[in-house]
Amino acid sequence: MLFRACLWGIPLLSLLSCEKDVAPEADESSPICLSGVLHDAGKEGFTKGETPASDGFSIGDTIGLMAYRTGVNTWKTIGSSMTPNLMYDQKVTRTADGWVYAPTRYWIPQYMYSFFAYAPYHTPIANLSGSSVQGSPFLEITTPELPNDHVDLKTAACFDKEDNGWPVELPFKHAFTRVRFSAKVTANEAYYQATVTGVEMTGIATNGRLSLDSCRWSAQGMPGKVTVMDEAAAGDDLLIPYSSASPETSLGAPSFLIPQTMGADAKITFYYTIVSPFEVAPIQRQAVLSLDKVVYAPNQALHYVLTIRLTGVAFSVQVDDWNVKVDPNNIALE
Repeated sequence: MLFRACLWGIPLLSLLSCEKDVAPEADESSPICLSGVLHDAGKEGFTKGETPASDGFSIGDTIGLMAYRTGVNTWKTIGSSMTPNLMYDQKVTRTADGWVYAPTRYWIPQYMYSFFAYAPYHTPIANLSGSSVQGSPFLEITTPELPNDHVDLKTAACFDKEDNGWPVELPFKHAFTRVRFSAKVTANEAYYQATVTGVEMTGIATNGRLSLDSCRWSAQGMPGKVTVMDEAAAGDDLLIPYSSASPETSLGAPSFLIPQTMGADAKITFYYTIVSPFEVAPIQRQAVLSLDKVVYAPNQALHYVLTIRLTGVAFSVQVDDWNVKVDPNNIALE
C-alpha cells in the first residue's frame, strides 16, 4: 500500500518524500519520490507484501543523492557530458514513514532522469566528485588501518527513469568486501593455552576510486595495511578456548575492504602462542596466508578461520551471508 502514495497523489509526505514544500514550475508535474532498498548478496530484491522496515536501512540512516535530467535522451547517449543538473549530494533521510528530502524536486512529463546514490551520507572515508565533473559521479576512498574506523559503504544507480506514478527505487548494494576473522583449537589442544596476539593484512589496496554508475573500482596508490589486532599491544591478546558447542572465537572487528585482485605481496599474518600447562614462557609463532591472485568482489562477505594445532595451523575461508550481521564478539545481531 505504501508505494501507491504517489500514484494516488496523497499529500502526506514523508511516506515517500513527496511533500510539496516548493511549488513546481509550469512544465513540472508530480514530485519525485524515492525508495531505497538494500539488495544483500543472495537476496536480489524483496517479495510482495514486505514492509518498508525490511528495506535494509534503519530510521535515521542518510544517503547522498545525485540526479540528472537528460530530457528525451538516455544516459548512455549523453551521460558522459552531463553534470548533476537536478540534485547534487542531496541529503535524504530514512524516517519511520519512508525517505525524506527537501526541497522537493518534480518530474517533467516524458523526460528521463538518472540517479546515483551512496550511503552513509558524508562518510569520512570518502570524498565525492565535484558538482562540475561530467559523467558518472565517483567517490575517492581511503580505507583506515583500523577496522573500528571502517564503514559499510553502499551505492546505487538507476537510469532513464520517467514519471510513472511510482517511486524511484534505489537498488543499494554493499560496495566493499567484508572480511572477518576467527580462530579455534581442536580437541587435542583442549588442555593447552592457545592465544592469538595479532592479525594483520598487508600488501592490499587501501585507496581507490569508486564509480557510482556500476560500482566499478580502480585501485590507486601504494599497497597498505589493515591491523585487525595489534600484535604489539598486549591488551589485544585473545585466549582461544576449546568448545565443542561454539568452536570459533572472533578476532577483532569486521573489515570493509576495497574490492581488488590481490598481488604477490598481499597476505594475512596471524600471531599466536600455544603452550602446555607445564610451560612457563610461551613462544611467539606466526602463520601466514598468501592472498596472491585472490579476488575480492563488491557485495561479498568472507570469513577466515585459523585452526591452531600443536603441530601447526590450518586455514579455511567461508562465504558469509550479508543478512547475518556480526559484531567483534561473533554474536549474531538482530
